[in-house]
Amino acid sequence: MILNFKRHPFYNKIAFPLFILIVVFACNSPKQQLPPELQKTIDHYSHSETDTLKLKAAWFLIKNMNNCYTTDSQELRTHYAFLDTLFKNEKNANQLDYRQTTATLQKK
Repeated sequence: MILNFKRHPFYNKIAFPLFILIVVFACNSPKQQLPPELQKTIDHYSHSETDTLKLKAAWFLIKNMNNCYTTDSQELRTHYAFLDTLFKNEKNANQLDYRQTTATLQKK
C-alpha cells in the first residue's frame, strides 16, 4: 500500500506547518554581529576597490575561526606553574614526587 502524504492527517496538520515555520525562521534569522576588532579589519580592507583579494582573505579567516580560541585565567596559570615545578627537575615521569611539589607550591 502506498501512502499519499498529501491526504495523510499528520502531513496536513503537523508536518507541513512545522516545515513552513522552520523555513520562515531560518530565512529571518538575525545577522551575526562581528566583534569590534574584526569589524575594524573588514572596514580596513573594504575601502580598496581594486584589491578585493585581501578582503576575501579576511572574510575567509573570520568565517573559519569559530573554533579557534584561547583560555587564560588565574587558575590556569597556577596549574601551569604547578606543572612547570613538577617537571622541572624530573627526567623520568615515574620519578615524579607530587607531594613534595604540592608542599612547595603551598609554601609560596
